[in-house]
Amino acid sequence: MQMETEGPRLTDMLSQSQTPRNMPRPGETSARKSVTDSAVVLVLPKRLYRLSWIALLLLHVVVGVYSLLVAMLYQFLRKPELEYYFMYDDVWFINGAMDTRVLVSTTNVDLALKIYPFFECWFCMSGVKTLLREEHPMAPHLERLATTGGTIIQTSRHAGQQAATAQGPSIDLLRRRQTTTLLVPYRGPPVRWLQAFHVLFILLAVLVTTCHVLARIPTPTTSGCRLPVHPWFTTQYACSVLEINCYRRGIGGDAASVASVLRAFHHETIMSVIVMHCPALEIPPELQRLRSLIGFEIFNSTLLHWPKEAALTGRHHPALTFVALAYINMTDIPDGLTAETIDPLMDVEMSRTNLTTLPLAILDAWPQLSTFSIEYSDFTELPAFLTQFPRVSTLSFAGNRLQSLPDDLFRNFQFLIDSNFARNPLRAIPPSLSPENNPFFNLLRVSSTEVATLPEGVVGLMRKHPFELYVDATPLCRHVQADESSQLPSDIARQISASCSPASRYTWLEDAFYPLFVTIPHRQL
Repeated sequence: MQMETEGPRLTDMLSQSQTPRNMPRPGETSARKSVTDSAVVLVLPKRLYRLSWIALLLLHVVVGVYSLLVAMLYQFLRKPELEYYFMYDDVWFINGAMDTRVLVSTTNVDLALKIYPFFECWFCMSGVKTLLREEHPMAPHLERLATTGGTIIQTSRHAGQQAATAQGPSIDLLRRRQTTTLLVPYRGPPVRWLQAFHVLFILLAVLVTTCHVLARIPTPTTSGCRLPVHPWFTTQYACSVLEINCYRRGIGGDAASVASVLRAFHHETIMSVIVMHCPALEIPPELQRLRSLIGFEIFNSTLLHWPKEAALTGRHHPALTFVALAYINMTDIPDGLTAETIDPLMDVEMSRTNLTTLPLAILDAWPQLSTFSIEYSDFTELPAFLTQFPRVSTLSFAGNRLQSLPDDLFRNFQFLIDSNFARNPLRAIPPSLSPENNPFFNLLRVSSTEVATLPEGVVGLMRKHPFELYVDATPLCRHVQADESSQLPSDIARQISASCSPASRYTWLEDAFYPLFVTIPHRQL
């Protein structure tokens, strides 16, 4: 290291005090520019590398989220006329439930994990301005060098000599000074730490790839799976939609046989179970191991035994949303549906049963009930406690033997939207159906009944907002078509007449809320 200096003189001190602090001195501008250019050139490749990764991350987030939304809505965009029947497609519904979990957070931890990538993108973009900012060296000049050497101090009077040549000897006496360039090594993150992080991320990538490849290795095929999945860290066959067809398996439906089928699958991934064509069905306790269960359905079976030990409960099935029973031979609601409270249960639909009454225990077992339908059964009257389900939005008892309904049936149904009592020997609609009690009600089916008049509450609903009324094949239709309903306002009579046309008539399958015409093709022997 060499250093050449001159002692400070009075003229040097005078010249420095008279020079503005921020004004560059002669010969300093070119030196500063050269140092700045070299610093920018050294940092630019690394910054471009970081910016490239940030751009890829943003592209992945944006394209991934919007692609998922388009994939979920594709069927509706392609066929906008699709109605709620599409929700009864077993595979589509479960696929939609799994896709929705990618966008919707169900726990606080899930919410934090979904928000973190966006915060990471925001922090990265906030650092872009810092990465691209030009670094101006200050006097004494600091030049960062990626070297392992120590600090080097060089003293030069080259700029002073140039100034003396240009300005003459008299100026040299006032402008003589010393310029010091301090060269220091660049101190970034330690190399060992960088190498450790690189090795860690490489091992993580290898681990993720290995787990994915192992999960995709085909496992022995087990019949009955409608929607196979590929979770990590399991060797069992994984399935989300499971069909147990007693006819195809050659079993009668006893508890041991059904339990052996359930044990053959990875229980954590089963989200929907459909049991069908069982002449003597018994539900085993293994059903309580299915913690991911969203829906449970029994079709065309005789239900012999569903004990409390195999009950559907909120403790064992925190995600259970719907239960469907169709073409079932049973005379009462089984204990497996009323033993404990099923908090998440919102949809209970039954069709083609021999039920005649409902137990009081369903009030405590189904507190969140929203959709309730028991169609084509043997009900002759509705229990009075049915009005104690305040969250019901859909109520259907089509195809029963109801001659009358409780007068206060609709009094507590504040969120009721539609109701169906078609194909009953029903004589009148309860007066409690009104805009005051049911402000959101907009659909009523009383086709193929003995209804001859409409209460004032229904007329008020028809005038309040768009309303769908189905009264074909009723005395009311015959009176309107024969101009014998002078007590009805003309605008209401026109709406009734439109619903009485032959084109608005439905078959017994279409008159029900539970779409048997959709499910039957998927429940073949």
